[in-house]
Amino acid sequence: MPATNKDKKRIEFDAYLTPPWCVDRVIEELRDELPMSGSWLEPCAGEGMIIRRLRELAPEIKWSAIEIRAECRDSLKPVVDRFLGIGDFLNDFPILPQYDMIITNPPYGQAEEVLRRCLELSPRVLFLLRQSFLASKTRCEFLRANPPDIFTLPDRPKFTTEGSDMAEYNWCYWGPHRKLGGYGRAKVLDVTPLPERQKWSKQMKGVMKR
Repeated sequence: MPATNKDKKRIEFDAYLTPPWCVDRVIEELRDELPMSGSWLEPCAGEGMIIRRLRELAPEIKWSAIEIRAECRDSLKPVVDRFLGIGDFLNDFPILPQYDMIITNPPYGQAEEVLRRCLELSPRVLFLLRQSFLASKTRCEFLRANPPDIFTLPDRPKFTTEGSDMAEYNWCYWGPHRKLGGYGRAKVLDVTPLPERQKWSKQMKGVMKR
């Protein structure tokens, strides 16, 4: 879901890979608050980059996943416990169970709609979002009523094999402690060293070739 140059064509469905180091930084911060086991859902799973990294960090999690692109089926099936199918999370899966945790990097154009649905399915929801998501007149009342905890990545993620993204990003967390009309926390996460980010770039190239 990166912010790109206006003249550059966006990838269909905002299908951009999530760097594993982004996952590392937020899990370092929230590990003691998150259920590092139980049932988790990735509703916009793509090639499963978030799931793959969390499989390494928390192998006891039981994963369910949904993805809209049929070409991702073979990448996802080996890394999830329950592949719910290829389709649109918002329209093609009207009945879903409750989950202990939901995590995703949603398509930016549908992020609010995906978020509202996720909040109905789990007491814990963690989204990777551009900072601009929080600065919106149309989302103002919703976000004031449902304020997230905001964890800012000081390094801009690199979602493609080209340069870093043009926007800053936050992990936004809606946990069981949230209260209607309350206030969320805000914190800047640790810097990710350049060698760690470069390691991701090489890994991403391998995934994109498959």
